[in-house]
Amino acid sequence: MLTKLKELKETAQEAEYEEESDDEVTPDDTIVSSYNTAKRIRMGLQNQRKAEKQALKAAREARSSSASGSQQMPGGETEYPSMQLEISYLEASRRVSCNLYNHLAWLITDAFPEVGDDGRVKVSPKQHEQVLNLAQDVCQTVAGIPTPKHIGTALHILKETRSKATVTLLNRFGNCISYQDAQRYITTMAKSVDEQTEPLDHLSILWHLVHICPTVFLEDLKPSCTAPTWSPFQAFLIPDATPATVISDGPFFPKSPMDPDVVEQSVQYCMDVSGKQGQEFTIITCDQAIYEVVLGLQKKNPQKYAKLILRMGGFHIAEHFLKAIGHLMQASGIEDIMVEADVCLHGTANKIISGKDYYAMLRAHTMVHAAMFALHWEAFTRWLIIEEKDLECISVLAING
Repeated sequence: MLTKLKELKETAQEAEYEEESDDEVTPDDTIVSSYNTAKRIRMGLQNQRKAEKQALKAAREARSSSASGSQQMPGGETEYPSMQLEISYLEASRRVSCNLYNHLAWLITDAFPEVGDDGRVKVSPKQHEQVLNLAQDVCQTVAGIPTPKHIGTALHILKETRSKATVTLLNRFGNCISYQDAQRYITTMAKSVDEQTEPLDHLSILWHLVHICPTVFLEDLKPSCTAPTWSPFQAFLIPDATPATVISDGPFFPKSPMDPDVVEQSVQYCMDVSGKQGQEFTIITCDQAIYEVVLGLQKKNPQKYAKLILRMGGFHIAEHFLKAIGHLMQASGIEDIMVEADVCLHGTANKIISGKDYYAMLRAHTMVHAAMFALHWEAFTRWLIIEEKDLECISVLAING
């Protein structure tokens, strides 16, 4: 009896298993579905890369056929439009297709199958960055699409090490763009900055000449008169028609000014004041420590702070600018020149190049700049004599200034 019951139970279980198996997907169907998904994603990436190449080709043809011969592309494009990417997760999200994003999100997370209004799976911010990092690797590997991750990695390595071999090695591993593309990206950024930079005007040249030859330009003044610095010089020649600034105090918080809650409330107060004045944008200037906190707030809630324009204080901007000069001039011999010219001692010269002494940097770089301008001017005057040019151009500069 017991044996018979066991046989009947096993038979019933086998029948239930066969009934359930009829509704399941076979392994062959799973393979075909995975293959079709991968093929669809791969074709989408290849079409995206093909469209970028066609846009680049059209831009080159438009530039070559331009009668003006200008280097500027139609619509503000340069020779390498893919090299104008913003290095951010927002830009990476724009370049990653929804199909690839969702496929990877379901692969590495336990996200639900539902998608949001943007057509993408809802995941946490940390998982979002993980998915984007992996998706950028896929874009680069499958179709060779430049992504913010690979561009930013190459630029960071070049900035920190200046090593072509390191960038080339990482490129072979698929972790960054090639060294040549990184150089093109740097060139594109430099051209963009150069186009936005105004040439040296006559007032700037005149100010340098006054400092080089004060006895010539100031001979009609008192003997004790010295060449003015840059700000008084500009203030003397350019009338100030700027209206007076209205200054008032905001609320006081009994906490550290770098406390995130204090910074958030202060920013909100400034935005409320701007809104009451009918201003569309709110401009805030702060030092570097608070600047980093506000950047974190903008990244956390970009829609709320979309109308916020953040500026770093003038001191920190100048400090980083002088530090950048030292970084570019490092190992060029400028340290030895400053020491031999008794501008500073060797230890101070190292601090100037590394950007660790603001006032020493300001004094040293100003003196080096003045010396280089004097040498350039001497070479210019010698060229005038050799070429037998008219010296009236110097007086024209002074008159126009």
